Amino acid sequence: MSRVPRGILAALAAWALFASAASAQELLEPDKAFRFSARALDPSTLEITYRIAPGYYLYRKNFKFELKKPAGAALAAHPNRAGVLAAATESGVHVSENHGDNFAAAATGPQATSVAFDLDGAHLWFGGYENAATLTRIALKTRNAEPIPIPAMTKDAVAYIAQNPANPKQVAIATFTRDVYLSNDAGKTWKQIAAHGETR
Repeated sequence: MSRVPRGILAALAAWALFASAASAQELLEPDKAFRFSARALDPSTLEITYRIAPGYYLYRKNFKFELKKPAGAALAAHPNRAGVLAAATESGVHVSENHGDNFAAAATGPQATSVAFDLDGAHLWFGGYENAATLTRIALKTRNAEPIPIPAMTKDAVAYIAQNPANPKQVAIATFTRDVYLSNDAGKTWKQIAAHGETR
């Protein structure tokens, strides 16, 4: 067995340390190496996508998805800004701009029962309940809230809000008792099109 001179061993060790330090400096931050985005496909389906940087790998067995939301929340994903989410909670509506890691209050007050981003990307619709059902449209930048008149509901509230992509002034709301209302003028007037799940 031949011996390797100490000087060569020291040089090899120094080179190995230098090489590992250099490669560690070149690594991207995780949020840059694995770009995450989410979008709502429908009120109960969230599509999650990762854009992975070249040379990086994401192994399914090494991660899991966990929905972190305030208690009793309904969620909505922004129509064109990845990572922007809204949650309807018992204490109002909260918005996250970092994929749901943190939420900030957008509208506090009575319980929010539903939430949806307006297709214009600048507003948020949410249903609420405090002695009666409510519907509100809020500007995301200014937080100015516009109450939207809705039909009287007895022991019911807005559970879902949808906007027609082909005609954004057409808005539909569905209640917890499965009544459905349609507006063709952005919520100024409503027509009931279903009662307790039965079409009219």
